Amino acid sequence: MGCKSSKENEITHQVKEQHIKDTFKRKIVRDGETQENEVELELKSGFLYADSENYCVELPDGAIRLLACDPLQKELIVCFEKGVKWHLFCENLNTFLKWKYALSVSMRPIMAMGFKNCQICDRSFTMRSSFHCHICGRMLCNSCSRFVSQLGFLMYLRDVRICESCTRIVQRIKLEESESIVERSISKSFARSKSGCENPSIRFSIRNEKSQSLLKTGCPSGLNTLS
Repeated sequence: MGCKSSKENEITHQVKEQHIKDTFKRKIVRDGETQENEVELELKSGFLYADSENYCVELPDGAIRLLACDPLQKELIVCFEKGVKWHLFCENLNTFLKWKYALSVSMRPIMAMGFKNCQICDRSFTMRSSFHCHICGRMLCNSCSRFVSQLGFLMYLRDVRICESCTRIVQRIKLEESESIVERSISKSFARSKSGCENPSIRFSIRNEKSQSLLKTGCPSGLNTLS
């Protein structure tokens, strides 16, 4: 496990050291109001800069994440604290893929290393018994890292371990992703309804049922525990 975590840390560091800079058409949704303009974004040494507001934030930041991606529209939706969303429209597919990967990996934590005890229960590690939470980065025992999920929003392509407290983050993000799908589906359905293509209320009820189901179960899809 230590070898995997070291390799993941190395990948995260390499991405954070990248320097990419592009101009986007941006739509900001804040408190129900929409504002459209252009913004130049720069990702440099793990910091995200936006020129127009002298905005700068170090990644990862729990209040900021890549909420949804639409490769057909070349659109990235970045969610900020207090419900602020930036809809970023890329000039081409290459820019879209480059920023999707860079933002996702930059939001990964740097894994804690060198601890002799679990950072939650303080149990001593034996050989090969230490693991990591792939959201908060803490070094944990098998029991405290028994939850697993793919964490696609951080560009993990396999199931990885997370701690119990971070399952709430996964649950919230899954719900927000579901709601984002509902929002985009409604807007597309209304556009189609103008030409008589489909009834937008039908599409909304189907998507909303999925969202409500997630609330009732309290467990996001793709989240399991290790025995």
